[in-house]
Amino acid sequence: MNILTHILSKIGIAAGKLVYKGFNHYTTEAKATQAAILRKLMKKNANTVIGKKYDFANINNVREYQDKVPLSEYSDYHDYLQRMIQGETNLILAEKPKRYIPTSGSSGAPKIFPVSKKAAWDIQCMGFCGPLGCTALHYEKLDKKLPTMFGMLSFALVRTPMPNNEICCGISAHPLLKLRRFAKYFTTTPDELLFTQEPAKIDFHYAVLRFALPNRDVSYLGSIIITGVLAEFRYIEENWEMLCDDIEKGTINESIRMPDDLRKKLLKRLKPDPKRAEELRVEFRKGFDTPIAKRIWPKLSWMYGMMGGNLAVYIEKLKKYTGDVPIHNMGYGASECLMAIPVELDAPDAVLLPRSAFFEFLPIDAPDGTRPLLLHEVKEGELYEVILTNFSGLYRYQIYDVVKVTGFHNNSPKVQFMYRANLVLNISVEKTTQPMIDEAVRKTASEMGVELSAWCEYADYDSPKPRYMMLLEPITEFDADMLNEFAKRFDENIMSINPFYAKWRKLNTIDQTAAKILQKGTFEGYRQMRIDKGGNPNQMKPVTLINTDEKKDWFFNRVILE
Repeated sequence: MNILTHILSKIGIAAGKLVYKGFNHYTTEAKATQAAILRKLMKKNANTVIGKKYDFANINNVREYQDKVPLSEYSDYHDYLQRMIQGETNLILAEKPKRYIPTSGSSGAPKIFPVSKKAAWDIQCMGFCGPLGCTALHYEKLDKKLPTMFGMLSFALVRTPMPNNEICCGISAHPLLKLRRFAKYFTTTPDELLFTQEPAKIDFHYAVLRFALPNRDVSYLGSIIITGVLAEFRYIEENWEMLCDDIEKGTINESIRMPDDLRKKLLKRLKPDPKRAEELRVEFRKGFDTPIAKRIWPKLSWMYGMMGGNLAVYIEKLKKYTGDVPIHNMGYGASECLMAIPVELDAPDAVLLPRSAFFEFLPIDAPDGTRPLLLHEVKEGELYEVILTNFSGLYRYQIYDVVKVTGFHNNSPKVQFMYRANLVLNISVEKTTQPMIDEAVRKTASEMGVELSAWCEYADYDSPKPRYMMLLEPITEFDADMLNEFAKRFDENIMSINPFYAKWRKLNTIDQTAAKILQKGTFEGYRQMRIDKGGNPNQMKPVTLINTDEKKDWFFNRVILE
């Protein structure tokens, strides 16, 4: 292993520990830090167009801010952002944006947000150094030493030029863009894959694994969303013979989709490795019933990727391959802001960062006109919608995320992302959330002894009475009787979980749930289709709700049993 790999690993771990030292200070002084952040933002942006509109110069405290500045959403910024993209300045923030960030469009049309220097620095520190620091501290508590960091990164950092000569790229790209020249010293994934502009033209899972599998020194696995790591293991299970053959021969299989120029570049880096190929074959032939990850990568120590909300169901599936290898939850963040980081591994919650933004929290089901709570006013166990004022020009912005306060770290809340407030089934004021759906699906599958690869739901208003419709991609084969039984049991389980749904079912306002079976590969195919259309592969969250015509056409055209 290159000496620079060891040096960079030590620097990263040391920087990560410093991040947590500062983090502990500001979470202790959370209330005062929040007040200071708001004062700073008002002063800094007082002379912008939006600052003059809402009289930032004469806002002296939180109460005045809440009284003078209304809640906002993306439509309130759309015209400003279009003007900024064309080069106009001083509209919603005083400084020139460092970059721009696109959303995935999972809850509607894709959006673009500016990134200030402060926000970019937070992403750099918390997004790159933070995971290393958290993991190193975890191992120190166990009296163990974290191995040198060298691992597989399963994502592509696509950048898009804009009319004002700025770069638009996902939040995940920011840390690595700064470290691009050093990437080869801490990841097996080649530069041409990490920074490709055309991920849709590459069989990406194969390409990433083709360079990771030959390396015995892999110590971590990373993806922006943890489902990316799961997808790699599923690919291995289905294609290990081809991968081993190619490792043995030092080639790239002819069936793999890849531009010719990229294939030629990558082939120059590959050499025949029959010894490693046979090592891998021996382990793969033993099967995948026991965790394969540490059998092929003995130094593997941790993984990272976002793992909140509905992603929990995929963590269970990932553990089949990785066993007890801990996961660093990348924290709670969105294109608008990196808002929280975890303080331990394998934790679905994260601690809010009092310096990253000014936070408000609106209790779920609060009456209209309720004044949102502040960071120090929230209570453990309660659900809140997050309202964000950030360093990049968003003021009292409703991101429609619902979080649960799980506790406190020092004086800052620990939160777990639960669901999007605008992505729930609510056909008769029953407010069924995604965690409720997931729990009912898992319970039903367990009762019936079946296994599902993925699922999503649809609010069906075309039947005589509105009803839920579950679209299932199974691993276990289903026949019509099994499908009907699944729908019936799911309906009973969701009634036991959500009393409001049970109420409307008993009143016959909502009909019994229906279910359909999708052909194998439907969810992965949709993901690939979105990438082919220019979507950022790192931001492709699993589809949970059919809420657009595009999703409806894709999924319903792949129904094979109903």
